[in-house]
Amino acid sequence: WDPSKGGSNRWATVFLYLSDVTIGGQTTFPYSKAPPEQSANLPSRHQLLSYLADLKMSPTSWEGEMVLEKCFSTNLSVKPKK
Repeated sequence: WDPSKGGSNRWATVFLYLSDVTIGGQTTFPYSKAPPEQSANLPSRHQLLSYLADLKMSPTSWEGEMVLEKCFSTNLSVKPKK
């Protein structure tokens, strides 16, 4: 765990979600692939575009790009749970 040798002193990370949302809200890990059961349950691009339209959010905005390209991709994401 020596930072001078490429180690880190962080041994755990805890996420505390402060809101309850009906869609999204997940934490995405871009360098980790999702397990097959998560990949099989991803919304279609058409559904995502519909969600963005409901939120009055442009698909070309940074938020829209996050939804379309990052949050609902084949990367590992963890959804908040009660």
